[in-house]
Amino acid sequence: MRTAKLSSLRRWISTRFFTASSFRQALSESEKPRVQAESIKTVHAAKEAVARKWQATPRIIQTSHDQIAAQAYCLNLVRTFDHENFLVNLVLPNRLRRAHAALRALNVELVRIRDHVTNEDLGRIRTAWYRAAVDAIAEGKPPKTPVAEELARVVRDAPGVIRWLHRLVDAREEDLQHPRIVDLGELDQVGEKSQGSLLYAMMELARGPMETEREHLTAELVAKAYGLCIMLRAVPYNAKSRISFVPSTLLKQYEISPREVLKPETTIQTRAVFRDIAQRAKSHLDQARSMREELSTGARQVLVPAAITSRFLARFENRNFNPFDPAVQAPNPLLLQLNLLWSQARRIY
Repeated sequence: MRTAKLSSLRRWISTRFFTASSFRQALSESEKPRVQAESIKTVHAAKEAVARKWQATPRIIQTSHDQIAAQAYCLNLVRTFDHENFLVNLVLPNRLRRAHAALRALNVELVRIRDHVTNEDLGRIRTAWYRAAVDAIAEGKPPKTPVAEELARVVRDAPGVIRWLHRLVDAREEDLQHPRIVDLGELDQVGEKSQGSLLYAMMELARGPMETEREHLTAELVAKAYGLCIMLRAVPYNAKSRISFVPSTLLKQYEISPREVLKPETTIQTRAVFRDIAQRAKSHLDQARSMREELSTGARQVLVPAAITSRFLARFENRNFNPFDPAVQAPNPLLLQLNLLWSQARRIY
């Protein structure tokens, strides 16, 4: 009886007053609309933030992708058509590698013009495009090509490089004419104008415009030596097109005709001609190395082609100064890489 009365009393109280639990429940029910509204606002704000992020992200990714693709294109071009300088690129300081690849890629494209045209006039048309491209790079409006875009970045970092780009284009245009070389002095200039332009540009990137007279002279000597070695290596290739860069004074001295130096069957006289050119290159290299201690570390880092030249001259002499010997044309890439690493580690060239 008493229990029944207590139960009825509790029911009566619960219908007229809030208990603690009922109060909390009522409070939560009243807060639901406000909480839901704030949650909706938060979700909308998050969605807008995500949308803004995704709108911006494609442009960032695209720019980065374009830069990486242009850099990879230049490096792959050098690896395919100028493998020795690709190995040089691997041992350069990181701050110089990208610029080196861009400069060497431009040189590859200019050299290959001769392989894709049938006469000098067509070659000049293509060269004119590159000259206009360099002008556009100087104005900050490079053509939409990987090499031009990478060179534009190089010029932004070192504006003085633009003059060496113009000089390189001029040198490669002159090569289309197949000029008749009179003496070794003229042959020096042919190689220096192209290889020197590349080395001077790298020197400016490594040292800035304040390079010393000694540093410039050393780079000039290395460029001449390297240019002469490139011409010796190119003898079999040029022989297919009946092109000879051998100076006429040497031909007259050894009483041979221009055609004789293009024959794979070398003679004592033709090997003597090639020996004299190789000795000229070695003389330039020895003179450049004699000034080694007067150069800054930055200058020495970009004179790595001297190591390539030295190895070629030793191999050339071992094969009796015969440019048609397969061993002369196919250096051991592993040994060359080790030699380049050793040169860079000791800061020598």
